[in-house]
Amino acid sequence: MEEENLSLYAMILSSSSVLPMILKTAIDLGLFDILSESGPSSPLSASQIMSLLSTQTQTHHDSTLLNRILRCLASYSILTCSVSTDQGAPREVYRLAPVAKYFTKNRDGGGSLAPLVNLFQDKVVTDIWYDLKDSVLEGGLPFNKAHGSSAAELVGRDSRFREVFQSSMKGFNEVFMEEVVNKYKGFDGVNSLVDVGGGDGSILRKIISKHPHILKAINFDLSSVIKNTSSASPSIENVAGDMFTSIPKGEAIFMKWMLHSWDDEQCVKILSNCYQSLPSTGKVIVIDMVIPDFPGGTLLDRSLFQFEMFMMSMNPSGKERTKKEFEVLARLAGFSSVQVPFTSLCFSVVEFYKTL
Repeated sequence: MEEENLSLYAMILSSSSVLPMILKTAIDLGLFDILSESGPSSPLSASQIMSLLSTQTQTHHDSTLLNRILRCLASYSILTCSVSTDQGAPREVYRLAPVAKYFTKNRDGGGSLAPLVNLFQDKVVTDIWYDLKDSVLEGGLPFNKAHGSSAAELVGRDSRFREVFQSSMKGFNEVFMEEVVNKYKGFDGVNSLVDVGGGDGSILRKIISKHPHILKAINFDLSSVIKNTSSASPSIENVAGDMFTSIPKGEAIFMKWMLHSWDDEQCVKILSNCYQSLPSTGKVIVIDMVIPDFPGGTLLDRSLFQFEMFMMSMNPSGKERTKKEFEVLARLAGFSSVQVPFTSLCFSVVEFYKTL
């Protein structure tokens, strides 16, 4: 990289907190939804968007600041910008760029990453980074240092942040699982499926809606969760229990965002219980990040390591793992092989097979 480009890259890094807050502001103002409703054939200027916002608030303001926001988003290819002379003097007009579809509220295919942006920029989350240095030097979790309690405890007592957190997970799950059920082929031929830690059963319902050949589906979680869950489907059975004790039998066992919450010994116990509940041809389907052995400069690498920093800033005993580390867990639990057939939005499907 030439020196001039190096210095520009350094400047971008120096101001890297600006873009996330601009992205959050655009979401809060509904800019992506306004441009989505206008459509690609009808780009809008900042003044036109401002008029729509003013109608909502009954106030009228200059659009200069709004145009700065739009230009910054366009510089990152989140929007596109062109010059229009339809109304006389040249003016900048904006459309959604392809990536912006992930930040609209009513994205085709369901789900949105807009709530995830709001989670990452929420003050509860941004405050933890000011304790990152002390966590490096003194130990402990940045989240706990910042808030004097664990993430689970804070989510339990703070109704506002609980809504922010749950909305972000719901939006992400809808986006990610839409990708999984449409592109991942590992549910083909499965007649019975167990979702370990399935919560309200929404992910299991999503899976069987796309794979009606799954005749028996078990939503398995703690009794405190299951007692408040209705199956809303005749093919789903809610079962209460403890995955560290035993797991219901099925041809395949599904776990999303489970193993990264536990240390290696606990993961081996969970996987061993899965092994005992599977037929010889069975498999475990795990959704987790698969960290590369060596950090590169790809978009996937950046997404993985940034998300890992967030997840592990509040996770007391777990970790994100490489494929080799998953293979070690598999071998200790009795499995013969591990495959990673699918990755989307920085999360992968990791398959654990009993037999080769």
